Amino acid sequence: MNSEGQSEKGGAGPVMLAVAASASPLILRLFFSYLRAKRRANVAGKRFFEAMVEGGVPRDEARELADEYSSSISLRRIIKDFGFVGMAGRLMRQS
Repeated sequence: MNSEGQSEKGGAGPVMLAVAASASPLILRLFFSYLRAKRRANVAGKRFFEAMVEGGVPRDEARELADEYSSSISLRRIIKDFGFVGMAGRLMRQS
């Protein structure tokens, strides 16, 4: 160890600090992008439901189809589709 408390091998402290500092804004941007997409999907699902009811589809069937349509932006589905099987399983069990 040197006098600053860092190991002489890696000096990974500053690198890890830089990664942690840059990851937080990225995670926040991804989270807000997800929320924006989810809100848009919910609005589109509501319009889809109203259009189906106006077109003569029974309300209960229209509701089922609209719910399926608006749930296309689902964090669980995204995680599952990206192949994070272990994480998706944990998320599915919690709900």
